Amino acid sequence: GAAGGGGAAGARPAAPAPLRATFRVDVALTWATPDSRPESGARVGVHHGTRESAARLVELGGRFFQLRLEEPIVPAGGDRLVIRSLAPPDTLGGGVVLDPDPRRHGPSRDLLARLTRLERGEPEPEAAPARPAPRPERAPLDPRALELEARLVQAGHEPPLDEDPELLAALREHGRAIRLGPSMHVHPDALDEVHDLVVEIIERDGQITLAQLRDALNTSRKYAQAYLEHFDATKVTLRRGEGRVLRRRPRT
Repeated sequence: GAAGGGGAAGARPAAPAPLRATFRVDVALTWATPDSRPESGARVGVHHGTRESAARLVELGGRFFQLRLEEPIVPAGGDRLVIRSLAPPDTLGGGVVLDPDPRRHGPSRDLLARLTRLERGEPEPEAAPARPAPRPERAPLDPRALELEARLVQAGHEPPLDEDPELLAALREHGRAIRLGPSMHVHPDALDEVHDLVVEIIERDGQITLAQLRDALNTSRKYAQAYLEHFDATKVTLRRGEGRVLRRRPRT
C-alpha cells in the first residue's frame, strides 16, 4: 500500500539518540493517489506502531511535512507511519520519520536540503571546526511530565492554572512549556499560534486591543490579557493607549 511508498527506504536517523516521546516529527510522505494529499494545515490520523494520534499536517516542501501531534509518540528516524483521514479512517498514504524530535518550523531551503540528506541516509556535512562545547544531555522527561504536556497541548490557548511546579520546571527546561503570567504555563505550539494571530491582526489593522484578541480567540478576558502582557514582556508588542503595536516593522 501507500505506507510502503518508495524512495524512503534508505532513510535512517542522523545519529543514534535515545528515543523520547515527542509531539512533532519531520517526515517524508507518499500519497495513495494525487487526490489523497490533504491541504496543508489539515488534521489527519497518524499511526505509528501501536500508537495513533490526530495531527496537524504542515508542508515543508515537496514530499516533506511536519506532523504536529495531539498525543505523543516515541519514534526513531526511519520508522514507518501510516496517514489516515479522521472520518472515515481511510488510508491516505504513509511514509518515514526523518527527524524524530524537531523544533517547530516551517519550510526553508536549508531544511529541505537537510531532510533530503536524511531521506537518502547521507551524513550531515562537516561542521565548522570551532564548535561550542556540547550542552550536557538533559534527563528525559518522566511519564508524569509527558502527561502534563499532553494536557497543555489539549488545552491549546486556554491552559489550566499551574499545579505541579516541579513538572512545569522540567517541561520549561525541555522547551515544552512557557510561563504565561504568574500562575499559568502554555504549550509553545499554542503560544506560537496566538503570536501569529496577534501579528496578523496588527499588520492588518495597525494595532490590536484586548477585546479584539479576546474575540479572535473566542476566549475570556483573562487569557487575552495574559497573552498581550506576555508579548509586551517579550518585546513582540508595545502598548499604545488601549492597543498594542508591533515593536518590529511589519513584514511587507
